[in-house]
Amino acid sequence: MVEKGYGIKLELITLKEEELTDAIERMTTDKSYKTNVERISRLFTDRPMSPLENAVWWVEFLLRNPDSSEFIRPYSSTQSWWVRRQLDVWAFVFIVAFFVICIPILILYSIVRLMLKRVLNLADIKQDMEMGIYISNKQNLVLSGIGEDKDEILKEKVEQLLQHNLGQTIYIDTAHRLGAPRDPKKSRLVKIRLRNMSDRKQIMIHKKKLGQVFVNEDLPPGMRSLQYTLRLAVKKAREENRNVNYINWYKGTMEVDGKPFQVTDGKLMPVPQF
Repeated sequence: MVEKGYGIKLELITLKEEELTDAIERMTTDKSYKTNVERISRLFTDRPMSPLENAVWWVEFLLRNPDSSEFIRPYSSTQSWWVRRQLDVWAFVFIVAFFVICIPILILYSIVRLMLKRVLNLADIKQDMEMGIYISNKQNLVLSGIGEDKDEILKEKVEQLLQHNLGQTIYIDTAHRLGAPRDPKKSRLVKIRLRNMSDRKQIMIHKKKLGQVFVNEDLPPGMRSLQYTLRLAVKKAREENRNVNYINWYKGTMEVDGKPFQVTDGKLMPVPQF
């Protein structure tokens, strides 16, 4: 009654005269209560017969049919408790909601997880980046043991050194020292970029002719660390008279006595075989 707007709720135990007076005064002065009561009354009486006629008809029905009282019982009295509470409907709604909401979320989560696993594999990305740097720097070489002069023209100096020791003309695009000068008694490394790969190949083949000048590839830091770990592993394996069957200096893999190994986090680890 309170929710439908035609009644006021009062607590019987704690009821006071002032509260009762205020409630009566409010219902007699506020026209909304009268309007709501008239609306409910109109809806209740809008039927084929009046409530009195309906009650008379059912009384006469029971008098005519004394053994048919089950027809006036509500249908819910014959239903199970879980049907009366519509638990089957709620279960159906829950299952539909699960398939409509949860299943797509699980599918989306699986797809995103798979994509992140493939795209954000940091180890593979780092390895691919370093391989790209290595390929772009493949025409570079790093030389150590070349004396450092104050007013040197480094490019001509390196070209003359290579021509004198290798007996052929080597064309260099650029040459520069690495790092800032620190110890005057120690020469800095020299990085050169060759014009073509054939000159690089000749230098690598005949690098022993350079004497105290040592030639190395221009490798990214991760690849240098990887090759350093491999060199130590190869040295140790040969000292133990073990057979080193295969080495990949750029991927960090090798085989010792027919068993594969992989450099992982700076350590040589055996590759699981299934």
